[in-house]
Formats: sequence, C-alpha cells, structure tokens
Amino acid sequence: MNTLKVFFNIVDWKRILYFSFVIFLAKYCFLYGFGFETTLSFLDVTLFTTSCIFFYISIYALNYYFLNKNKKTARSLPIFKIGSYILLLAGLLLGIYLSFKIHRPYFSLLFLFSSISAYIYSKYSIQKSFLSLLIKSFLLPFTILSVWWIDSPVNLTTTEWNLFFKLQFITMIYILLSFLSTLTEEIIISITNINEDNLKKNKTLPILLGRKRAKNVTLTMMIFSAFLILFLAFSFFKIEYLFITILTSTLIPQTYIIYLSIKTSTDKEYKKLLKTMKIFHAFGIIGILSIAYYFKYVVQ
Repeated sequence: MNTLKVFFNIVDWKRILYFSFVIFLAKYCFLYGFGFETTLSFLDVTLFTTSCIFFYISIYALNYYFLNKNKKTARSLPIFKIGSYILLLAGLLLGIYLSFKIHRPYFSLLFLFSSISAYIYSKYSIQKSFLSLLIKSFLLPFTILSVWWIDSPVNLTTTEWNLFFKLQFITMIYILLSFLSTLTEEIIISITNINEDNLKKNKTLPILLGRKRAKNVTLTMMIFSAFLILFLAFSFFKIEYLFITILTSTLIPQTYIIYLSIKTSTDKEYKKLLKTMKIFHAFGIIGILSIAYYFKYVVQ
C-alpha cells in the first residue's frame, strides 16, 4: 500500500491528463473534424497516447528510483525500478505495434528514441537544472509535433491543402506559446522553491541568476509570447472573427498575466500568479475550439 501511495504521489497526473486531452483536441479540431483522410484513426491515436503516457509515467518512477537508490530506508525501490522498465518496454512495444498497424514500420524508430530518451532524462535530471526544465517544457510540444508528423492528411485537394496549411500555421504558433508558457511556469516554481533547491544544490535559473533576473527572464518570455499572439492575430486581420477571437481568448489574458507578474515579488504572490496562469489555459483552449469552429462551419 505504501508503494502505491508513493507511486500515485510522485506522478503528476494532472499534467498527464492535460497532455492526453490536448492530443485528442488537436486530432479532433484540426484533423478529424474537417473530414481529412489521415493516417491515424481514433483507436490509433489512443494507442499513441497510451504509449506516450507509459513513457511519461516511467520518467517519474525512474527519477524517483535514481533519486533515492542510495537511501537504505526506501525498501520499495526495486519495485519502482522493475515497474519503470516494464512501462518503458510496454510503451516501446505499443509504439512498434502501432507503426506496423498503420504500415509505417520506420515510425518505430521514433518510439525507440523516446524510450531511450526517457531513461537518459530520468537518470541525469536528478538535480533540477534549467536544462532539465527546458526539456520538460518541450515534452508536450514534441508529442504534438509527432502526432502531426505521423497523422498528416493524405489525398487532399488544393483547397484542402490551403486550409490544412492555415491550420498548421495556427497550431505551430500555439505549440510555441505552450512551450513558453510551461517553461515560464517552471521557472516561477523554481523561484518559489529557491531556498530548497539551494540546499539540494540544484542548478535552477533563479540560483544561477538570482530571483530578480530570473523574474526578468520570465517577463521577457511573456512579452515575446504576447508579440507572437499579436503576429497571429494580425495574420488574420481581414477575418474579423478570428482576429477578435485570438485577441480576447489569448492576448488579453496574456497581457493581464504580464501585469500581475510585474507586481509579483513574494512567494505567496508567485503561487497566486501560477494559479491564475493555469486558469487562463482554459481561455486558450476555448480560443482553439472557436478557431476550429470557424474553419469547419463558417468557411466551409
């Protein structure tokens, strides 16, 4: 029971559920929802997502094992080690099965790369660092890009290719925004945990640069994200619906986050900022749904 309790505590289930939801959202809103003939069915996407979830859970379990393997009190560590390897193998085999199922056996290399990367990341990210946060923030964008690569539409007409290009452009911007937002949140968490990280000799950005400079880095990324949103909005300036949707669902919340961040200085205020940022993720999702609605029901 204690082993199960530790297992459920060390895995960030909210992040995994959010990750799974975003994959299916991308599939439905920008691929399946337009009737495109694509490589993956919804069953295939489920297999892909399950494989990735196995990899992600194994990262948490392996990281816990490598972090505590020298502690004599952690008696359940062999279970975590064996369980992690089983999850890695299950994710790899599921990915290989999916690759052959869709008649793309060379995609197996992607899952092999993912399993090896999961092991290496778990082993060498025991101490938190800016590089480990960078890699962690890139996991979701990398997965979405993999879905788009594997699940690209086939047999499209010229009109459908033009539509798909616009959807790709919008998706790439939102993927970049997601990466910047996740990295920003991770740095803010490091700012609030700076004393604990210092005791553990972690090389996080606030420790390397100091709290004030780390805050300036997050502000810079937030402002850059705002300019990206403006760029996306003005790319569709002639389409009033899209222009207003992007401004209201993404730019206004981002501007408010920048305002709050400038005023933030204490740990309590940083934690409140993090909660607000997570709430505003819902506005971004609503914006994506609204954009998909426009292209599916207004343009067509």
